[in-house]
Amino acid sequence: MRDIILGSRFLQYDWKKAAAIIRLSKERIGDVIDWFGKDVAILHEGDNEYIHVRVTGSDNGIRMCALQYGRLVEVISPAELRKAIRQDVAAIAEKYNQ
Repeated sequence: MRDIILGSRFLQYDWKKAAAIIRLSKERIGDVIDWFGKDVAILHEGDNEYIHVRVTGSDNGIRMCALQYGRLVEVISPAELRKAIRQDVAAIAEKYNQ
């Protein structure tokens, strides 16, 4: 099994540790804590609806979280993770447009 433990949380997929900044609705903070544990740092509270948080975990775990929550979250950085998610979404869209 290729699970890793980060901050007492199991994140599957690979061993490459990464940090990302995610924009999400304030009401989704519980979901992010479920995925990443208490190693979630709130960086910025924008308007009344959205916050920016920093999470640390497996790069593919962060990617899978972003894909699972789709339009409810946005990975702000790092750029290479945004690019990978954009490619995943394009491939999914292409599959469903056939």
